[in-house]
Amino acid sequence: MPLSEGEAALLDTSSPRGDQPTVHVQICAHLDDDLYFMNPDLQRAVRSGDEVLSIFLTAGEDDGKNALPDSVKYRNAPRDFSGYYGARVHGSQAAYAHMSGKDRSASWIHETVGLASGALAEHVFLEDAPHIGLILFSLAKRSRTGAVSSLHHLWEERIDQQDTLLRADSPITSVQQFTKADLIEDLAQLLVGLRPHVVRTLNPLPQKSAEAEGDVTSHDHREHEASALFAHAAIDRARRHGLSTTMLTYRGYENKYWPSNLDKTRLQEKHLTLTVYGRGRPNQPGDRKVGDAVRKRPYGNSCAVRRNTGAISLLRTTDGSCYAVGSLSASPVMWVPGASPSPEMQVAPDSLPGARILSDLAIVSSSRGLEVFALRSQSDEPLRRRTLEVVSARGSLQEGFTPWTTLGNPYERKAWYKQFGIGAPAAALGGDDRSYVFVRNFGSGLSCRIADKEGTWGKWLDLGGADLDTDLTTITSPDGCVHVFGNTPEGILCWSQEMSGGGFSVKLLKVGPPAGPPDVSLTDGGDFLVFWRTAESGEVGVIRMSPLDGNYTPPQLIGWGAGGTGRIAVTADPRQPATWLATRNAHGMAEFVCLLGDNLASVRRGIIPLPIIGGLAWAQTQDGQPLLATVTPIGNLMFCPTNS
Repeated sequence: MPLSEGEAALLDTSSPRGDQPTVHVQICAHLDDDLYFMNPDLQRAVRSGDEVLSIFLTAGEDDGKNALPDSVKYRNAPRDFSGYYGARVHGSQAAYAHMSGKDRSASWIHETVGLASGALAEHVFLEDAPHIGLILFSLAKRSRTGAVSSLHHLWEERIDQQDTLLRADSPITSVQQFTKADLIEDLAQLLVGLRPHVVRTLNPLPQKSAEAEGDVTSHDHREHEASALFAHAAIDRARRHGLSTTMLTYRGYENKYWPSNLDKTRLQEKHLTLTVYGRGRPNQPGDRKVGDAVRKRPYGNSCAVRRNTGAISLLRTTDGSCYAVGSLSASPVMWVPGASPSPEMQVAPDSLPGARILSDLAIVSSSRGLEVFALRSQSDEPLRRRTLEVVSARGSLQEGFTPWTTLGNPYERKAWYKQFGIGAPAAALGGDDRSYVFVRNFGSGLSCRIADKEGTWGKWLDLGGADLDTDLTTITSPDGCVHVFGNTPEGILCWSQEMSGGGFSVKLLKVGPPAGPPDVSLTDGGDFLVFWRTAESGEVGVIRMSPLDGNYTPPQLIGWGAGGTGRIAVTADPRQPATWLATRNAHGMAEFVCLLGDNLASVRRGIIPLPIIGGLAWAQTQDGQPLLATVTPIGNLMFCPTNS
């Protein structure tokens, strides 16, 4: 069957990617997941004029009642599964029209898309802005025989296949069926055709808890988790066909356990978009289960990227060489700018061995060479048969890297669900040339493995702590002691060695609720400057901390960073007693500030007018000028000047 014009454009692979606008793809379970958990990032992409396509795997028909639960209308509402699914589609159309600056009555075109499995999906796009669209797989919670099914059941192989739900205004008129293998292959086909620069998913490994052995509770919706697992499996398949993309995984319902990282303005914009989704289009009501009730749901009050995805780890070795590591298409990569990064320089990535990386990478340089660390998942099996492990590789691009060596998991011989509670690895090199790797553990404390000078790893150690988030920051003080920082809902936890190679003690830095992980720099006097975003504003706070006794100054705000989200990148200036900070601002662009001296007076501020997809890191020219590094849409590491 020949492709329609819209379908051919959707799956076109003829034009070179570099000639296209930035392409953003979201893969979600439900028609409001993107609005709840990926905004304002998604809205910025839509408003920028970039190509935006959101793929929804399920119909999300729930109980078929399009009314707010516990209301009189809900009690009297009929069960209409197809009708409620239609309302969710109308809501999504209204929301995307609103985000693009159009009226919610804007016209949409509906087409079918033939998939690799032979099944059909629906492609819906704005008539006046065809670069903004949706793809609907329409998987139903009930089969045609009435049996209960779900995306989670399909991933876990509790069912062999899942039926779709028909909708009145869809061009698809017959029920489609998808197996697990079909869905992975079909998503991979779409990704290869679209060649997205960025793919957003939900968290494939949300935190889990257990009241008793076998009674496991996920902190997120099981279909959110399953949609992310399908997405990651498809990206891995598409990678084998040349896909190179930045992946960002977002926290879902887990947001309600953490302070909000959005300021009032961004939160109001998000609530307005969700309200439009609830109201739908003229004469086509939206999802009334959302609507005006959105403000009561705290899981929508953040936009939080998890497990450090999209970040860059950058270091300079003792011989002056500069290295950066990260991941593209869930595969590890390294950028090597050499000894002389310069403004406007772009460096293409080199692949490292291995794949299916579920976090970005940490890197240290020791007498044994470069050592790289990541999280790896080994299979697409159901959760009880999957593994999640910290892995390490050692070497250089010139001489090659060793194959990935597993460092295991603090819980590999314990209850299966506990291994999925670990966070992204952070690494440090102690003054005694020993390598350290740290992860947040299932108990929300800190676990560590240490390699001796010959590179032999010891056992996993539990360093204590509680309520720790997944992403960590490490720093080694001038006396060779390793320090680890991470955020909790109440403040910042700091683990410190009292002597190089010694044990760790932990203390809570009472700075108020942070909106994300801290970053740390070293002053000329040997103190630490600890920076973090404050909850509900994003403004950056700071304390000065002594690495010797752990004492710290009262927290203060620096008058910078409000409205932004994401991690802060910090570096000391080798030319003067100054500290440079960079982050993503309220408009999604890179913003930097230079703070001078002990009083941290702001002496230079600037904005780099480029949308930031992933993370930021600092490098330096040969004469010590700070350069801001970020990954471009095509995967190059780019260095931006800060002297203008």
